[in-house]
Amino acid sequence: MLLLIVGLSALFLFNRNSPSFWLLVWPGTVLHEGLHWTVGKVLFANPVTFNVLPEKNSDMIGSVSFSNINWFNCVPVCMAPMLGFPLALALYSYLPAFDLWSIQGLLTVWIFSAMLAASWPSYVDFEVSSKYIVGWIFWIGLIVLFIYNNSWRFVS
Repeated sequence: MLLLIVGLSALFLFNRNSPSFWLLVWPGTVLHEGLHWTVGKVLFANPVTFNVLPEKNSDMIGSVSFSNINWFNCVPVCMAPMLGFPLALALYSYLPAFDLWSIQGLLTVWIFSAMLAASWPSYVDFEVSSKYIVGWIFWIGLIVLFIYNNSWRFVS
């Protein structure tokens, strides 16, 4: 089951020219843009627009714009879709057992595959966050400091 979800996720990532691509990835697009919006709201980036519909003559299938992006909130807002992976795993762990070839099973595989495929930041996310090197240094330093200060818990 898990291999099927991972395989479909890979197809979603590499099959962008399919006419049904947008419909297939829509649940993941909602999650991806929703995570940008949520983290932006929490870190005061002030989300202005939220769009999960594809733009004509463009590769963009969703977007969120902000009015207060700065060095402090840019990196977490841009990397927010990475929270989709643990979220999908957490939701998956609470699912009851189901028949894979039932309607419920097929819908579950579709939604979780789209969620996993959308759990990686887009090239635009990386491009925007690369403009704030100070933010990267700050957040990586904070993570390293957190791991260093809590490393005693992992040692017996």
